[in-house]
Amino acid sequence: MERTKLLCSAMKKKEIRDLAEERFQLGYSRQHVQNELVLLHPEVPPKRIAGVIRYLAPEATRTHFRIYQIGLLAVVVMAGALQLARTINAGWIDRSQPWGWLSAVPFATLFLGYSIYRWRGNGLSLLVVLSGIGAFGMMDPLRDMFNGHADPWELGSGSLSLLISILAGYLLSRAFPKFKVEEDPSGIGPPRIIFPQETGMAMM
Repeated sequence: MERTKLLCSAMKKKEIRDLAEERFQLGYSRQHVQNELVLLHPEVPPKRIAGVIRYLAPEATRTHFRIYQIGLLAVVVMAGALQLARTINAGWIDRSQPWGWLSAVPFATLFLGYSIYRWRGNGLSLLVVLSGIGAFGMMDPLRDMFNGHADPWELGSGSLSLLISILAGYLLSRAFPKFKVEEDPSGIGPPRIIFPQETGMAMM
């Protein structure tokens, strides 16, 4: 029973995402799509619909923040390539096994990069946290650099992690902003979801 409920919930989420994407291609704002989907799916809590819509990007948002998206993608690819090169250089690969090379492929980085490419904001918060943790690793290489014997691998990896964390945090807050929940004053109706005005377009 519980498995069936989860499956139905996942299908509903996909349906809502597909409907939202169709409307975004027509130039709709998040607020417009939210209002329409609440009417189309009264059985789904408005906050759940908003949770799906928030991490999708209207066309105006994609156009306005595209340079930041491309920049983040470029740095993510560079970080992945550096991680791969560092693994190969350090000899951490078990070359005797046919799958040994797979251990060097940064799958997590590639997955998050693909999510950014598709304008899915879900992975940005994870990217901010993981890259922020990686950036803290710069402390020792920076200290070593001033002493004249820094590890270039550590310094490069930490610098890219810091840049990724900054760009991902910026996109998360500006391109995928949080929405507000306004409760019905009468306490009878459902709460109203209010999205910030879309950057690059008037609120519809």
